[in-house]
Amino acid sequence: MFARAVPADNGGVNLDRIENELRSAASSLADGDPAAMRKLVAVVWPGIVRYCRARIGADARGWRYADAVAVKSCEAVAQQLIHRHHSRKPLTQFVYRTTARIVDAENPLPPNDFAALEPRTRDVMILRVVEGMATDDVATVLGIPRARVQLLQHQALVQLSPQAAAG
Repeated sequence: MFARAVPADNGGVNLDRIENELRSAASSLADGDPAAMRKLVAVVWPGIVRYCRARIGADARGWRYADAVAVKSCEAVAQQLIHRHHSRKPLTQFVYRTTARIVDAENPLPPNDFAALEPRTRDVMILRVVEGMATDDVATVLGIPRARVQLLQHQALVQLSPQAAAG
């Protein structure tokens, strides 16, 4: 969810830096720092909005509905993150799970090319293709082994290949 939000020196995603920024923002929120909310939104908003747009898609009015769900997700993350700044689990995983849960509740049948995929496989493809995340970073965010990410991506590509050829 955080690709392009904080690029690594090699052009990829620096998930460690994002994790540190999330922890810093969460600690600042817990301490009552009024600027912490802006810092948190700056870190999570780009990834959340891209994820929501990839999952929900555009309608006749454009991205308004997907963006509204992204706002709702961002608010939920901000409200709950204050209680998780001491957690040993990756906060990026928490942000992903919170956002995915809200998108599922708001839009249970995604209207995009990934709709035919199982939910976990769809999320691997969104994080890998739309977000441009490395396999290891996707594994961290989803809380699954790297090999499982690779297998799910392979299965998705096999499943989507006939659709791409027909379309």
